Parts: sequence; structure tokens; C-alpha cells
Amino acid sequence: MDFVERHRRRLDQHIECGMAKGVANFLHILRSVGNLLLSQIDRIVVALRAETRIEMRPDHWYEIRNHLDDYYQMLERLLKITAVDYVDAMLDAGQKIGSEFAESLPDLMKLYGRARENRDLINTLQQSRLTIIPSTGVSIRDPGFF
Repeated sequence: MDFVERHRRRLDQHIECGMAKGVANFLHILRSVGNLLLSQIDRIVVALRAETRIEMRPDHWYEIRNHLDDYYQMLERLLKITAVDYVDAMLDAGQKIGSEFAESLPDLMKLYGRARENRDLINTLQQSRLTIIPSTGVSIRDPGFF
């Protein structure tokens, strides 16, 4: 997440003083960070898919949920700063950015589509495969998340 935060700050710099010639760099950083977050989410999906039945301690599930929450919140934040902050800043400055964004839009839509698909898959897998085993008390099936 330190890498992600560092690069998000670079995106903020593009918003504050960006020019049309920096659009390609902004979009490259955005795709790189988005793909990194998506790869972390993919790792959790792979782990949940690996077993037909998963038993986990509450603290471990808590940690996984926190990571997922961080990844999805950052993806949402990246989408917002791109769609609202960056585009507005560039338009306010009279910069033409249409062609650059048009070329990257399919990749960005694919990235966010995969994030939504993974969210739904994680939800299905945790409902069907995950049991939380507390040190005392009753086991919890389908602990919920999304």
C-alpha cells in the first residue's frame, strides 16, 4: 500500500499542475497501480478457490477483510480522482484529453470490471466455503463481507 500511496500522490500532482502532454503518464500510473491492486485481490481469490472447505481463525479473516477493504477503497478512490478530479482539472485548464483517454478507456473498463467480478466471486466463495473457527464458541459459516 506504500507503493500505491506514493503513486496516488503522483496522480494528485498531475491533477494540480497537469498538462495535456502528461495525460499518457497519468494513465500509465493509473493502470499500473490499478493492476497491482487487482493482482492482490486475485491472490485472495486464488486462495479461496484452492480449497472446497476453508476453516479460518477470526483474526485471520479480519486481516483478509481489511486488506480487501483497502484494495477496493483505493480502486474507488483512483476512479474518482480520474473521472472527477483529473478530467475536471484538465477541462478547466482548456486541455484536450479525449484521444488519450479514448485509447485507455477499454483497459480501465476491463480493470474495474475484473474488480467487480472478483468482488462477486469472493462473496460467493466465502459464503460457500469459509467457516470461521473461534477459539471458543460456535463455528460461523458464511461470515459475510461485501
